[in-house]
Amino acid sequence: TVSCFTPGPPPNCPTLVSPANAATGIAAGGTTLTWTAPGAGVVPTGYRVFLGTDNPPTNLVNGTNIGNVFSYTTPTLA
Repeated sequence: TVSCFTPGPPPNCPTLVSPANAATGIAAGGTTLTWTAPGAGVVPTGYRVFLGTDNPPTNLVNGTNIGNVFSYTTPTLA
């Protein structure tokens, strides 16, 4: 028996609210990131956060599943 699976389209992207894109002087720790829900179409079922000084960013927060929310406060850095 052979089964095939055709994945659906990817979810739409949310829109960053704050801090503003390309903002400077933002604290690395204790800052709240906020975004809006994506518009019509396929809606994400949750979000993962990647944050770091490396590229791709992973050395501070590596794919933490934050669920289906629209904000995340970065951890305070020691």
